[in-house]
Amino acid sequence: MKTKNNHYSSEKILSISAIFIAVVSIVIGIWQGIETRKHNRLSVQPRLELFYSQDYHDKTVKFIIQNNGLGPAIITEVIAIVDSVEYKINQTNKLFELLVSLGIQKIPITYDLLMSGTTLKPTDARRIVLIKMEYLEKSGVLPDDLGTKISFIVKYTSLYGEEFECYL
Repeated sequence: MKTKNNHYSSEKILSISAIFIAVVSIVIGIWQGIETRKHNRLSVQPRLELFYSQDYHDKTVKFIIQNNGLGPAIITEVIAIVDSVEYKINQTNKLFELLVSLGIQKIPITYDLLMSGTTLKPTDARRIVLIKMEYLEKSGVLPDDLGTKISFIVKYTSLYGEEFECYL
């Protein structure tokens, strides 16, 4: 009668150990690559914020957009909403249509036209619209009313093509 030899030779133990170590190394390498990609995406992620500001020192009312993230934001679309009507602000005439709908006509304004493709670097701030309070009051619009009558939606992407939106 034959007996089974259940002893493994040292060569078999070494080869099985080498295969195990290689598989564990591959798994750890893949995991590390995934974590590195997540970190890289977060390290260049933009965070846009919209602000409405009444500056009584300069006597101005302004809507400001600022990038408080770590990476550049690429603007894809700026939409203003007044009385449930959307205005895609990609041209100067659309901005003026928006102001006319608010009852603001023929007054000097300062604005930065944020067209599709405009890039805001980290810590960059731009004014969407700046209006002097004296002109607002002459047109019958109170500065407090302006901040409640108009809303903005800004759509933007990161360097990796991730899409985001911010609201005011």
